[in-house]
This record gives sequence, structure tokens and C-alpha cells, in this order.
Amino acid sequence: MESDNSLGNQSPTALPAVRRAPIEELIVYDVSEDELERLTQKTVDSGCLNLAIFLLTIFASYLSLLLTNPIQSSRTFVVYVVVTVVTVVAGLVLLCVWLKIWLKGRKTTSALVEKIKSRLPEADQETN
Repeated sequence: MESDNSLGNQSPTALPAVRRAPIEELIVYDVSEDELERLTQKTVDSGCLNLAIFLLTIFASYLSLLLTNPIQSSRTFVVYVVVTVVTVVAGLVLLCVWLKIWLKGRKTTSALVEKIKSRLPEADQETN
């Protein structure tokens, strides 16, 4: 007796039909290992942004707490104000650091990509 195949008449090794739309031209750029590492390297900018967002969220929470709740104890009020001020200052400083790193990294990456693209001979670039 034959085993019941859940695929029906289709063979388990049958491959799907592949349709391909060819492109007219493909340009390939040579990239050195050093350039590839610089393009893919991680920077501390994402960590700064994450920490800045975290601190600014805490600031927003404590600010809303200060504005909406009457606080009876002066000691509690001072603690809330200190936390609010420290988190907004630290968050804004980290946001500025992130922006500076991000802008510098963007310029560096753009310059590296332009350097790689400039290797294509002028005659080939005119046909694009």
C-alpha cells in the first residue's frame, strides 16, 4: 500500500516556477575591506539617543506630576524638582551629543560613498 502524501500528485522536491525580469544595466563597485568596515561600523550615537529619549520621558513624567498634583511635603517637592531638572538637562545634553555624532557620521559615510562611486571611469558615468 502506498503512503498517503499530503501534497497530492505534486512531488516533494518540486521547485516553484521562477520569473525573472532582467535589468538593463548593472554597475558593480569594488569596495575594500576597510571601506566596508567603515560603512558598517556601529557608533555610540544610538546609545546616546536611546538614553536621551529615556531621560526626556522621565522628565515629562515628573513634570506632569509636578504640574498636576499638589505636594504637601517640601522634601518630596524638592526631590521631584531635582529629578525633573537633572533629567531634562542630561537628556538635552545627550540629545545634542547624539546629533553631533550623527551629523558627523552622516557626512563621513556620504564622503566614503562618493569616493567609491568616483572610481567609475568618466565615460561609464556619462552613460548612466
